[in-house]
Amino acid sequence: MEGRKEVLGGNHPLALQSMHNYAVLLCEQGHLQRAELLILEALEGRRSEFGTAHVDTLASIHDLAILRKRQGKADEAEALCRQALMGRQSLLGEDHPDTLASTNELSLMLMDVGALEAAETL
Repeated sequence: MEGRKEVLGGNHPLALQSMHNYAVLLCEQGHLQRAELLILEALEGRRSEFGTAHVDTLASIHDLAILRKRQGKADEAEALCRQALMGRQSLLGEDHPDTLASTNELSLMLMDVGALEAAETL
C-alpha cells in the first residue's frame, strides 16, 4: 500500500484500492481503529477522485458501514449501509452482486436491532 502511494500518488485509483483492501483486512482481524483511519482516507480519496456515485466510492461506504457495525455504532452503520444500497441500486441495478451484498448487510443490521419486518421487506 505504501509503495503504491509513494510511486503513484495517494489519490491514484490503485493506491486507493490498496488502502481500502488493507482497511477491510484490518477490520476482519479486529484492528478497528487502524481500519477506520484507512477506510476513511480511502473513502475521502475516492469521493474526491470519482464522486459519490461510483462503484469504488460505494464499496468504501459499504465497508465503512460494516466497520461501524463492528464498533457498535448501529445507527451510523445502518445509515451508511442504506446510502451504499441506494447508490448501488441506482448505479448497478437491483440484481447486481454488489447491490445484493448491500441488501443482505442491511437486512442483517436490521435483524440485529430487532427490526425483523423491515429486514424481511428487503
